[in-house]
Amino acid sequence: MKADGHVVRGVGIAAKTATLPASLDKILASHAQLHAAEGDLYREALAEAAAACKLPVAGFPPKQLYADAAAALGTTEAKLRDLLTRTGKELGSPWRVDHKDATLAALLAAAAFSTN
Repeated sequence: MKADGHVVRGVGIAAKTATLPASLDKILASHAQLHAAEGDLYREALAEAAAACKLPVAGFPPKQLYADAAAALGTTEAKLRDLLTRTGKELGSPWRVDHKDATLAALLAAAAFSTN
């Protein structure tokens, strides 16, 4: 990115937090808990990698992403949803909720960590 003139100023994570059992056996016994633990592991790995690169990290609640991103970008949720729909068609599959959430978190982080 740097070679193309872009500067990474921070990392945004759609930070859905799960309440996991303390026991690994209980997590392993539940398919849903396995997925929740995997999500937590992934988000923690991203945050630690960002910290290792001395980048600030911001977590954004997934249920508020559209409203927060629309406000930060000075647009409406409807226009933002339309933009993400068109983006998904352009990029192709897969373009699921987690991809959209990651895009919104990145936009929010860009707004939060902008130096302009």
